[in-house]
Amino acid sequence: MPPPRGTQQCLWGCNFVGVCDGLTGWCRCPAGWTGDDCSTRMKRPCSQHMRRHGFEPYNAPTDPSMGGLTMACADLYDEDVARCYCNSTFAHGRIPPEPSAPPGMPPQRHGRLLPHNCRRNTGWGGQKSEFGTVDYDKLYGPEGWCQADQPAFRCGCTEDGWDGPTCEEPHEAFCVNQCNGHGECQHGFCKCHPGWFGHDCAYRMEGTPWTPGLEDTEHP
Repeated sequence: MPPPRGTQQCLWGCNFVGVCDGLTGWCRCPAGWTGDDCSTRMKRPCSQHMRRHGFEPYNAPTDPSMGGLTMACADLYDEDVARCYCNSTFAHGRIPPEPSAPPGMPPQRHGRLLPHNCRRNTGWGGQKSEFGTVDYDKLYGPEGWCQADQPAFRCGCTEDGWDGPTCEEPHEAFCVNQCNGHGECQHGFCKCHPGWFGHDCAYRMEGTPWTPGLEDTEHP
Protein backbone atom coordinates (compact mmCIF):
# COMPACT_ATOMS: atom_id res chain seq x y z
CA MET A 1 0.00 0.00 0.00
CA PRO A 2 1.56 3.34 -1.00
CA PRO A 3 2.10 5.98 1.69
CA PRO A 4 -0.54 8.71 1.95
CA ARG A 5 -0.14 11.89 -0.08
CA GLY A 6 -0.32 15.30 1.50
CA THR A 7 -3.31 17.49 0.76
CA GLN A 8 -3.28 20.03 3.61
CA GLN A 9 -1.89 23.57 3.44
CA CYS A 10 -0.25 25.53 6.25
CA LEU A 11 -0.51 29.10 7.47
CA TRP A 12 1.49 31.59 5.39
CA GLY A 13 3.71 28.90 3.97
CA CYS A 14 5.34 28.45 7.38
CA ASN A 15 6.97 31.88 7.00
CA PHE A 16 9.45 30.48 4.44
CA VAL A 17 11.52 28.98 7.25
CA GLY A 18 9.52 25.89 8.25
CA VAL A 19 8.14 22.86 6.45
CA CYS A 20 4.42 22.26 6.08
CA ASP A 21 3.18 18.80 7.07
CA GLY A 22 0.82 17.96 4.22
CA LEU A 23 -1.05 15.39 6.29
CA THR A 24 -1.88 17.57 9.30
CA GLY A 25 -1.55 21.13 8.03
CA TRP A 26 0.88 21.98 10.85
CA CYS A 27 4.22 23.71 10.39
CA ARG A 28 7.46 22.10 11.52
CA CYS A 29 9.81 24.91 12.54
CA PRO A 30 13.63 24.96 12.62
CA ALA A 31 15.79 26.19 15.48
CA GLY A 32 15.15 29.82 16.27
CA TRP A 33 11.48 29.84 15.20
CA THR A 34 8.18 28.71 16.70
CA GLY A 35 4.42 29.29 16.43
CA ASP A 36 1.66 27.91 14.23
CA ASP A 37 3.27 29.49 11.17
CA CYS A 38 6.93 29.62 12.34
CA SER A 39 6.76 33.41 12.49
CA THR A 40 7.63 33.82 16.18
CA ARG A 41 11.30 34.15 16.99
CA MET A 42 12.54 31.69 19.60
CA LYS A 43 15.99 33.07 20.21
CA ARG A 44 18.64 31.32 22.26
CA PRO A 45 20.25 34.36 23.89
CA CYS A 46 23.84 34.42 25.05
CA SER A 47 24.15 34.60 28.82
CA GLN A 48 27.12 35.08 31.11
CA HIS A 49 25.10 33.87 34.09
CA MET A 50 23.31 30.62 34.77
CA ARG A 51 19.59 30.73 33.98
CA ARG A 52 16.74 28.42 34.88
CA HIS A 53 15.61 28.03 31.27
CA GLY A 54 17.28 28.57 27.94
CA PHE A 55 14.91 30.98 26.22
CA GLU A 56 14.07 33.75 28.68
CA PRO A 57 15.26 37.22 27.58
CA TYR A 58 18.81 38.16 28.46
CA ASN A 59 20.09 41.33 26.87
CA ALA A 60 23.10 42.18 29.01
CA PRO A 61 26.27 42.22 26.85
CA THR A 62 28.98 39.71 27.60
CA ASP A 63 31.96 41.12 29.49
CA PRO A 64 35.04 38.89 29.07
CA SER A 65 36.75 40.57 32.03
CA MET A 66 34.20 38.89 34.33
CA GLY A 67 35.23 35.36 33.46
CA GLY A 68 32.67 32.88 32.27
CA LEU A 69 31.05 29.75 33.61
CA THR A 70 28.55 29.49 30.76
CA MET A 71 28.80 29.29 26.96
CA ALA A 72 28.93 33.11 26.76
CA CYS A 73 30.11 34.75 23.53
CA ALA A 74 32.07 38.01 23.38
CA ASP A 75 31.94 38.15 19.58
CA LEU A 76 29.08 37.69 17.08
CA TYR A 77 26.44 35.38 18.50
CA ASP A 78 23.83 33.72 16.28
CA GLU A 79 20.76 33.52 18.51
CA ASP A 80 18.94 31.16 16.15
CA VAL A 81 21.43 28.30 16.37
CA ALA A 82 23.23 29.33 19.60
CA ARG A 83 26.72 29.56 18.11
CA CYS A 84 29.52 32.08 18.45
CA TYR A 85 31.45 33.38 15.42
CA CYS A 86 34.21 35.87 14.68
CA ASN A 87 32.84 39.40 14.37
CA SER A 88 31.99 40.73 10.92
CA THR A 89 34.74 43.36 11.28
CA PHE A 90 37.36 40.64 10.75
CA ALA A 91 38.34 39.23 7.38
CA HIS A 92 36.82 35.87 8.28
CA GLY A 93 33.98 37.06 10.48
CA ARG A 94 30.33 36.17 10.08
CA ILE A 95 28.14 38.63 8.18
CA PRO A 96 24.43 38.15 8.98
CA PRO A 97 21.72 38.55 6.34
CA GLU A 98 20.56 42.05 5.50
CA PRO A 99 17.90 43.29 7.95
CA SER A 100 15.47 43.52 5.02
CA ALA A 101 16.13 39.93 3.90
CA PRO A 102 13.25 37.40 4.10
CA PRO A 103 13.13 35.16 7.19
CA GLY A 104 15.44 32.18 7.19
CA MET A 105 17.99 33.59 4.72
CA PRO A 106 21.57 32.33 5.20
CA PRO A 107 24.30 34.75 6.32
CA GLN A 108 26.07 36.78 3.69
CA ARG A 109 29.31 35.21 4.89
CA HIS A 110 29.38 32.14 7.10
CA GLY A 111 32.47 33.11 9.05
CA ARG A 112 34.69 31.10 11.35
CA LEU A 113 33.26 29.55 14.47
CA LEU A 114 34.57 30.43 17.94
CA PRO A 115 33.78 27.34 20.04
CA HIS A 116 33.84 27.35 23.83
CA ASN A 117 37.45 26.15 23.90
CA CYS A 118 38.51 29.12 21.76
CA ARG A 119 37.69 32.14 23.93
CA ARG A 120 39.98 35.07 24.69
CA ASN A 121 41.87 35.18 27.99
CA THR A 122 41.65 38.96 28.37
CA GLY A 123 38.96 41.53 29.09
CA TRP A 124 38.06 44.50 26.90
CA GLY A 125 40.92 46.53 28.37
CA GLY A 126 43.53 43.82 27.86
CA GLN A 127 43.61 42.69 31.50
CA LYS A 128 43.98 38.98 32.16
CA SER A 129 40.73 37.12 32.60
CA GLU A 130 39.44 33.60 33.16
CA PHE A 131 36.85 34.06 30.41
CA GLY A 132 38.94 31.83 28.12
CA THR A 133 42.40 30.36 27.60
CA VAL A 134 43.54 31.72 24.20
CA ASP A 135 45.80 34.75 23.77
CA TYR A 136 44.19 37.73 22.06
CA ASP A 137 46.63 37.80 19.11
CA LYS A 138 46.02 34.13 18.36
CA LEU A 139 42.38 34.97 17.71
CA TYR A 140 42.35 38.55 16.45
CA GLY A 141 45.93 39.47 15.49
CA PRO A 142 47.25 39.69 11.90
CA GLU A 143 47.98 35.94 11.93
CA GLY A 144 44.99 35.14 14.12
CA TRP A 145 42.08 32.78 13.57
CA CYS A 146 39.57 35.50 12.73
CA GLN A 147 41.82 37.57 10.47
CA ALA A 148 44.40 35.52 8.53
CA ASP A 149 43.73 33.45 5.42
CA GLN A 150 46.19 30.89 6.78
CA PRO A 151 46.04 31.41 10.55
CA ALA A 152 48.92 30.35 12.75
CA PHE A 153 46.42 29.22 15.38
CA ARG A 154 43.36 27.10 14.63
CA CYS A 155 40.29 26.65 16.78
CA GLY A 156 39.16 23.38 15.21
CA CYS A 157 35.94 22.47 13.43
CA THR A 158 33.02 21.72 15.73
CA GLU A 159 30.09 22.75 13.50
CA ASP A 160 28.47 19.98 11.50
CA GLY A 161 28.53 20.74 7.79
CA TRP A 162 31.82 22.67 7.78
CA ASP A 163 35.32 21.26 7.52
CA GLY A 164 38.74 21.90 6.07
CA PRO A 165 41.88 23.56 7.50
CA THR A 166 39.91 26.69 8.46
CA CYS A 167 36.42 25.16 8.77
CA GLU A 168 35.17 27.08 5.73
CA GLU A 169 34.64 24.18 3.35
CA PRO A 170 31.00 23.01 3.29
CA HIS A 171 30.29 19.30 3.35
CA GLU A 172 27.15 17.26 3.78
CA ALA A 173 25.81 17.65 7.30
CA PHE A 174 24.02 14.90 9.22
CA CYS A 175 20.22 14.68 9.17
CA VAL A 176 17.74 11.81 9.54
CA ASN A 177 18.05 9.66 6.41
CA GLN A 178 19.91 12.62 4.88
CA CYS A 179 16.50 14.13 4.09
CA ASN A 180 15.99 11.33 1.55
CA GLY A 181 17.62 13.47 -1.10
CA HIS A 182 14.58 15.78 -1.10
CA GLY A 183 15.74 18.48 1.29
CA GLU A 184 18.68 20.45 2.62
CA CYS A 185 20.15 19.56 6.00
CA GLN A 186 20.39 22.68 8.18
CA HIS A 187 21.76 22.04 11.67
CA GLY A 188 19.93 18.72 11.87
CA PHE A 189 16.69 20.11 10.41
CA CYS A 190 15.51 18.91 7.01
CA LYS A 191 14.35 21.90 4.96
CA CYS A 192 12.37 19.93 2.40
CA HIS A 193 12.19 20.82 -1.25
CA PRO A 194 8.82 22.06 -2.58
CA GLY A 195 6.29 19.24 -2.72
CA TRP A 196 8.01 17.13 -0.05
CA PHE A 197 7.54 17.06 3.73
CA GLY A 198 8.15 15.01 6.87
CA HIS A 199 11.00 15.09 9.38
CA ASP A 200 13.15 13.36 6.75
CA CYS A 201 11.32 14.65 3.64
CA ALA A 202 10.05 11.16 2.84
CA TYR A 203 6.45 12.19 2.08
CA ARG A 204 5.19 14.11 -0.91
CA MET A 205 2.22 16.26 -1.66
CA GLU A 206 -0.59 15.11 -3.91
CA GLY A 207 0.42 15.82 -7.50
CA THR A 208 4.17 15.87 -6.81
CA PRO A 209 5.85 13.32 -9.10
CA TRP A 210 8.31 10.88 -7.62
CA THR A 211 11.97 11.62 -8.30
CA PRO A 212 15.10 9.91 -6.94
CA GLY A 213 16.23 13.14 -5.29
CA LEU A 214 19.74 14.43 -4.92
CA GLU A 215 22.54 11.94 -5.30
CA ASP A 216 25.58 11.86 -3.01
CA THR A 217 27.67 13.57 -5.66
CA GLU A 218 25.26 16.50 -5.75
CA HIS A 219 25.86 17.44 -2.11
CA PRO A 220 28.86 19.45 -0.95
